[in-house]
Amino acid sequence: MSKILSMQLSNKSTKPVFTTITPANKQIKCLFDTGADMPVWCGSEGLLKIVFPKVELMNKKFLLGGFGRKAEIVDVYKIPEFIIKNEEDILTFQNLYIASSFDRNFGCDLILSATMFSHMDYSILNRMGNSSRLRIEYDRDVYYTQMILNQQRTGVVERIYSFASETEETMNDNI
Repeated sequence: MSKILSMQLSNKSTKPVFTTITPANKQIKCLFDTGADMPVWCGSEGLLKIVFPKVELMNKKFLLGGFGRKAEIVDVYKIPEFIIKNEEDILTFQNLYIASSFDRNFGCDLILSATMFSHMDYSILNRMGNSSRLRIEYDRDVYYTQMILNQQRTGVVERIYSFASETEETMNDNI
């Protein structure tokens, strides 16, 4: 049975930015980015460790581009549990891998990549009166993410993918 999570978007941004609560009961602002292959933390390193106290630095790197600068190699972290939550509903990602680009001023703390939502439907509802909403339709309460490594450069993450079972899905050429 499908579930629908509806998040109010900030009226202070022209981009789809919403606020969610972390498992540590802290608020963060997230940008929903359909062009991103990898979630990116843009807040400070200190804030990352406060809002996700169990975050782990991985022994992987990510080539981050698309921020108006030349591409840079950044660290990859794993957030053991990331949630998107409103008053009634919750969507959970276990082992969310993120690239780090500390202290960027993008009006959000975390950029969420479209690759996180590949098993869900999503849309932006703009004709809702005075505020827009992000609508996510999903089938499971918990999704998992995994890294896809670069074929030539081991230790470098290409992107993440999500899956809906506790055991990692077999990767194929369509991922």
